[in-house]
Amino acid sequence: MNAPDASPDEPEDDGIGIRPFLGPAGGVAAIGPEKTDSAVRIEGGCTIATMRSRHGSIRYVASIDGTPVSMLQIVSRDGVHASIANVFTERPHRRRGIARMLLGIARTDFESVVHSDMLSYAGRAFAQATG
Repeated sequence: MNAPDASPDEPEDDGIGIRPFLGPAGGVAAIGPEKTDSAVRIEGGCTIATMRSRHGSIRYVASIDGTPVSMLQIVSRDGVHASIANVFTERPHRRRGIARMLLGIARTDFESVVHSDMLSYAGRAFAQATG
């Protein structure tokens, strides 16, 4: 997926949006059946929730006025080095630096965070913009 701040030339969304990344209740607290730890903080005008799975996955979710607008999922086997598994930002909130902010937070949690080799068109643009 890896497609947050995409170019205007990207294909249209499929209409699914951020819902597949949320739990049955649709709320940030319900993300992931394996949630073992969570933290919430305010940054850049967004509420940021961080959910850690015991299996090495971490989800960072940015919400505005209680509505999730962007998410970044990181996977790590050793807790030191990580890879971006998924990134998504709702279309009205793209190109505002929200996904970049989530990546910045993830990079403070790990020694290294790298982009996946399997990228969409928008994911390639995000990888080039964020290194």
